[in-house]
Amino acid sequence: MADASLVKEAESLGVDVDKRWSNDTLRMKINDAKVKDSADSVASQRDGDGPVDTSEAKIIPNIGQPRAQSSEEMRQDAIDQGGGASQAGPYPRDPNEAHKDAVAASERQKDAPEFNTEDLSGNSVNGEGKIDTVTVRLLYDWWDGSGVRHPLNSEVEMAINDARNLVDQRKAERTDSF
Repeated sequence: MADASLVKEAESLGVDVDKRWSNDTLRMKINDAKVKDSADSVASQRDGDGPVDTSEAKIIPNIGQPRAQSSEEMRQDAIDQGGGASQAGPYPRDPNEAHKDAVAASERQKDAPEFNTEDLSGNSVNGEGKIDTVTVRLLYDWWDGSGVRHPLNSEVEMAINDARNLVDQRKAERTDSF
């Protein structure tokens, strides 16, 4: 039988409590709910025009594990939905035109600015002996060197080399303004 105060706290965080849960399970569910709430409040990023609301970022199926939608994909979804694209059927417009547009988009497609790492300097230590850091938004769950889990869609400050590696692997995107 679980402690009544733990049950009350879990319900206040929006956890559906099962009466068979032990106190340890309840504490784990409460901690997960708090981590999710803090990750949701931290998850924001910037693009060239200002902040982008990542609260509606979709979780996209991917080979291996699901990932968060990047800001470039969110911008493209907003353009597609606001641009009058009909979602009435599987073929909202002429397939030949859609194919031509897809070919043109793939030819001109370049990495979005949040995936470019060319402007990050190769020096990981600044003149004062302090490690330079940068903030990135995670597109996947990530565990740091200490074994601490950082959930997807959260912003994490890390060393430039780690950030560059994650951005190059498309597991994170940059949050600084370009």
